[in-house]
Amino acid sequence: PFEILYWIKWIIAYFALRTYYKTHRRRFDLYQPNAIGDPEKVGFLVPQVEAELESPQSEIHLQESADELLFYGINSKAE
Repeated sequence: PFEILYWIKWIIAYFALRTYYKTHRRRFDLYQPNAIGDPEKVGFLVPQVEAELESPQSEIHLQESADELLFYGINSKAE
């Protein structure tokens, strides 16, 4: 009985996900592997839209701020 319920839930979830992915668009539709001659569509170069959204901060912000790095360690020999 539990195995039948498992497979019923699995089939329902499978079809629910398939219909969800068919009806909803992804965030970006930038890449097309068959687009020969366009380096951005093939993925050789980063598209400008993706570069703008993935850049962490603007150049002005980076010039005015400083990055910090903290190392923390423990000596296991108690020296």
